[in-house]
Amino acid sequence: MPRARTLKYEFFRNESLGYMPPHARLLFAGLWCLADREGRLEDRPGRIKGYLFGCDNDVTPDIVDSFLALLDDADLIRRYHVDGVGYISIVKWSTHQHPHPREVASVIPPPTKDRSRHGHGKTSAMNGHDPGKAEDMPSPSLSSLSSLSSMPSGLTPLRSTLTPEHRVEPREKKTSRGARLPDDWRLPMPWGEWAMRDCGFVREQVERMAATFADHWHAVPGQKGLKLDWLATWRNWCRREVDMGAVRAGSRGARLREDRRRTAEAFAVGPRPRDVFDLPPEDCHVVVPKH
Repeated sequence: MPRARTLKYEFFRNESLGYMPPHARLLFAGLWCLADREGRLEDRPGRIKGYLFGCDNDVTPDIVDSFLALLDDADLIRRYHVDGVGYISIVKWSTHQHPHPREVASVIPPPTKDRSRHGHGKTSAMNGHDPGKAEDMPSPSLSSLSSLSSMPSGLTPLRSTLTPEHRVEPREKKTSRGARLPDDWRLPMPWGEWAMRDCGFVREQVERMAATFADHWHAVPGQKGLKLDWLATWRNWCRREVDMGAVRAGSRGARLREDRRRTAEAFAVGPRPRDVFDLPPEDCHVVVPKH
């Protein structure tokens, strides 16, 4: 019975599959829906044609059989026999498909490791040696492919173009888990210099922020405490402190204290907080009371 499967974008980037006729590519995707939870199905081209190409009168069981041979040569499927019965196993099935746990278990026997004993060996163009001889079932009539002149346009198998250099190598996987801040973490000197240079903090402020930074991230539990780039996390921490006004930049604080001192001198009063106003000296005037 056909089943729901997943089609990924990598399907269209596989060059070995891309050099095949369109109906061969459609056949490969259709095999996923016919395969059981282990990626296996019976090798019956007539039944497969009825399931996948029921409305295409131009696609015959013989054409389906030749397309299956192309997929087998490209190492996309494996055709094999057990006790005289032909089966198909989809290569790298578990890499691309994750069937539902409640799906019915497979009743089809798995293929053996030795391909040469089965009736569908690879051609010398693909593996560099003579193909194995068919024992249980004759291989598809590949010699007759040249006589398929009556095949519909676009269905002629391009068997000779399938070479190993057409394969797409998988990309290297990169970890995205991150890491926690080490228990013995100390603020690196370049990090502190960046905070003083770009954010205007003084050394005492940077030391206090580093202690708060370490205590905060050591206390964060689980996945929230994992970071891919702790330097970027420190920079964002410093910028947030500036934006929130939690810590005044050193140069700005010095200018503010100087303005307060000059204002106090203009009023001839001591620099007590209640007598100090943030006004420039030129705006400060002593008002003499009138009698």
